[in-house]
Amino acid sequence: WPIERWIDTTQHSAIEKAIPPYTFLASVLGRPEVRHLCGKRVEFEKSKSEELVMWLAMHPSQQRRSSARTDMWHAPIKDATFSNITSDVRRSLTVAELPPEGQQWLGVTLTDELPLHIGIVSEVEVLRACMNHARRWPEDGGPEVLRHGLGLVQGVPFESSPYIWSDSTGLASEAAVLVVRAAHMLAEMCAEVGDLDGVYWATGKGLLAVPGHEDLVAQRMRLHAERQDQSALRTEWQGYCRALAND
Repeated sequence: WPIERWIDTTQHSAIEKAIPPYTFLASVLGRPEVRHLCGKRVEFEKSKSEELVMWLAMHPSQQRRSSARTDMWHAPIKDATFSNITSDVRRSLTVAELPPEGQQWLGVTLTDELPLHIGIVSEVEVLRACMNHARRWPEDGGPEVLRHGLGLVQGVPFESSPYIWSDSTGLASEAAVLVVRAAHMLAEMCAEVGDLDGVYWATGKGLLAVPGHEDLVAQRMRLHAERQDQSALRTEWQGYCRALAND
């Protein structure tokens, strides 16, 4: 697993201050999966269990049974079926790590509310927190914090997922836009200090989320031209053409 994705936040105090503390990460910047902070994927018995965690993590202000059931299924499902899924979520997360004393990773309520523990966050939330920190306090480890957030990006948001709600609600597009904005921001920061490798790295992360993004490609091609690297320039252009063809 890529080391950059699971950076020890104690290596830079600004990272620790910028991001919300978490035990589990709902990874959506690439192929969706729920992972423990150590990087190990949580194993669920039911595929819908992992999807429910993803849905709740991506809807922090709308964590209700009725909303989840409406978005995740085309047709009504039995209460017993949904209860089995919520039980599997609690059991699987607890196997990975015990929740804090007196708490549950997924709340048990007699109402429509279905609260997910604050120790379970989405990558989008982490990246957004990193961007906010870098924008407001760039001198306080801004580039390092932003690099940490972009290090989570492994591909197109919700890549290859069967989640019907990720596209219909616009969450996949919003996540892609967020990654591109973060990539632009870090690339500009790196360019200001002459860190050209940092520019390539940042724009490369953006292109993982949105292959063939014209502004990012143009930024990389300008750098190749400034370096008079004709081979890299051709490779970049050919990659852009392939991305257009695949699209």
